[in-house]
Amino acid sequence: MLKKIKQKIRNFIPESFLILYHKMLAFLGTIFFGIPSSKMIIVGVTGTKGKTTTSNFI
Repeated sequence: MLKKIKQKIRNFIPESFLILYHKMLAFLGTIFFGIPSSKMIIVGVTGTKGKTTTSNFI
């Protein structure tokens, strides 16, 4: 039911407006929550053996 409603709404709203809406929503969320991505630490673990153990240690 909800899927059908979303599909009908998308038929009436231009694609460019939807893209702008999603970008503005992401921007406002970033501002509201205080830019959480700047506080994240990202570590990449690659290789063929020991990935699970290494990521558990991290």
